[in-house]
Amino acid sequence: MNAPLRVLFVDDEAELLGGLRRRLRRARELEASYAIGAEQALTVLGERQFEVVVSDLRMPEIDGPTLLATVAERWPRYGRLLLTGCAQPGLERHFGVVHAVLGKPCPVPRLRAVLGRARDLRQAWPADVATEPPAYRAWWTAVVDDDEQAGLGIADEALRGAAPVLSVNPLPLQPVADESSAAWVETLGPVRVGAIVLVAGLVEGDDGRWQRSLNNACAFETVARREGMSSHDCMLAFMAGALCGVDGVPARDLGSRLLPWGLPDAVVDAVRRGAGPPGLGDAA
Repeated sequence: MNAPLRVLFVDDEAELLGGLRRRLRRARELEASYAIGAEQALTVLGERQFEVVVSDLRMPEIDGPTLLATVAERWPRYGRLLLTGCAQPGLERHFGVVHAVLGKPCPVPRLRAVLGRARDLRQAWPADVATEPPAYRAWWTAVVDDDEQAGLGIADEALRGAAPVLSVNPLPLQPVADESSAAWVETLGPVRVGAIVLVAGLVEGDDGRWQRSLNNACAFETVARREGMSSHDCMLAFMAGALCGVDGVPARDLGSRLLPWGLPDAVVDAVRRGAGPPGLGDAA
């Protein structure tokens, strides 16, 4: 029998943490701790070991994404989940450090399921970590910094290579104003562009693998849209499809080796299973 999953919940409102404690009192698979605000959380993290950190989005002084970025730097193996009570379009910029985004209040069965997946994935943490394409991390750094010029410089070559394939796939996106990289970034959004930059680094100029990966990405998202999944989940489907389409590496092996890169857990899980979009979503 597995030992309880060590989880730290962080919120700046003690009353909300108390409510969460009461809701999770029967979750015997969890060893939950609670911290009021990011500063207390960092103190607790320095004193004890955890496996997952779940943080509220909006907190004074140090917000949730900033806290989780610190966790990613100091404790990279910890799962990092973000809770938010509001839809916020800019959340995609945190994909480099946040493994899942959950609506608040999150139903307890949903929370327990996502935490269980976080544990299962981290038990598969590989000894052989795949080399992360440098451009992928650089892309997310540019996104977080709102550095449009740097982002375009990083993504330009990958987008020019992807444009012919994307132009003939039936993704129901807004028409691209022109064939410039800036127009593609505006149309695709940061998550899809990040997936394209990532795959470009993995296939290393192999046109056949490149085309299969992009076709698979579009196919996954098309299925996700047909099933009425949210826009958030559709973007995750595109990313998962792109990575599942990188042939030449067994999907399970590839998925496990991607885990240290900070990709969303839903994407890593889908790649490990070689599965399609159903079940990807983490957002409310």
